[in-house]
Amino acid sequence: MTFLRLATSHSRYTDCGQARRRIMESQLFYSQSPLVVLITVSLILFLSASIGSAIGRRSRDRIEDKSQVSTIQASLLGILGLLLGFTFAVASSRYDSRRLLAIDEANALGTAFMGAQMLPEPHRTKLSDDLQRYIRLRASPLAVQTGPRLSRVKKQTEQAQHVIRRHAIALARERDTEITSIFIDSLNQSLELYSSRVATYYARVPNTILWILLCIAIVGLGMVGYGFGMVGQQGWLVMGLVSVTVAAVMVMIVDLDRPEAGPTRTIVQTMTDLKNSLPNYQQSPGR
Repeated sequence: MTFLRLATSHSRYTDCGQARRRIMESQLFYSQSPLVVLITVSLILFLSASIGSAIGRRSRDRIEDKSQVSTIQASLLGILGLLLGFTFAVASSRYDSRRLLAIDEANALGTAFMGAQMLPEPHRTKLSDDLQRYIRLRASPLAVQTGPRLSRVKKQTEQAQHVIRRHAIALARERDTEITSIFIDSLNQSLELYSSRVATYYARVPNTILWILLCIAIVGLGMVGYGFGMVGQQGWLVMGLVSVTVAAVMVMIVDLDRPEAGPTRTIVQTMTDLKNSLPNYQQSPGR
């Protein structure tokens, strides 16, 4: 009854697709261009530092112990650095997981295609053609952005999976052999890996954490500007560099969680290599 796992895999993919749409609708940071996010966050942080500097210049004569300001500065910047580092590590780890899943899926599809060559006719021809079409679809970049073209690719992928499942179930019912079982196991593995890739593609750093990081960064840069104002220094260059640096780290965190939409993309070369290495399939004359 190995074909029952195919139906279970399809149900999981449908649930992942619905969850994916809900996640995409709720994440504001991921819907913007990385350059827009970088410029916007940098300006917000620099403005916070400028306001803090202005407040510091006005209040420097009223505060005698200025060491407390330095302590608060160091504490806020330390908390900000810790949170940025932890969040970056989480996003980087998920990026590596996506990359490894892409390699595993390509290997599983290659095994399934080789297994299809051992099947009796007409199943060998049908499933080989189906798998070749499916591998060509999987070699296309799976982007997280929405759009008519990407929607068509995803719809075609679902339709290709449905065709493969239908033929595999018919094969399992007609010929319950060891070769059939091995082929369906490898096919199940490739489809399950696809579902895992969909799930990990849209498992992201929540917007709530990004907003908290932004708020802490605003307060921290405000304290940096406040410190410069208290000692009577401008510090525009330092405040600008710190603002851009913090904004760049936040953009990198967001970009690592957008595998196919930003500059940092999950490599799909393994799937492309698989597509190019498939033998040229010749249809039998009697088909």
